[in-house]
Amino acid sequence: YLVVMRDVDMKVHESSAEILHEMEVCEKMYRDNRCDPASRIPAMEAQCNAWSQCMDRNPLLVGRAKLSARIIAEALNEFVEPISYKAMLFIFLVIVGFVTVSNVAMWLTKSRPPPPPASHPFVSYSPSYPHHSPSPLFHHHSTPTAASPAIPYYR
Repeated sequence: YLVVMRDVDMKVHESSAEILHEMEVCEKMYRDNRCDPASRIPAMEAQCNAWSQCMDRNPLLVGRAKLSARIIAEALNEFVEPISYKAMLFIFLVIVGFVTVSNVAMWLTKSRPPPPPASHPFVSYSPSYPHHSPSPLFHHHSTPTAASPAIPYYR
């Protein structure tokens, strides 16, 4: 991260220097072509306005985000460029193979029927209610006694 930020700062400095140079050229052209509004030739109006805008730029307003993206793209390009097409194809096939194998494994485990419910030695399963399997430990069919109002009755 620090290396990238250092490169961005360096590019910002270079871009600012380029903008300063362009501003100097625009100022020279503005003066040499007598673009002062008092002595301006009407045919030079558009060009003089362009030179004026060029001179009035702020060299410190350089797009850091744009420069950051360009530097990251250059770094990735320098990383990928020396890799041969065979190596890239191999890496691509390994990734595709991994994704395919994992998807097939997930599909196979999903298509198996679920295992039957585990039977506990102390739990009795009542097949008369296949659509509803109440909790085998808590049956609220009987009324609790006054001595134990919060304790459920076990069968």
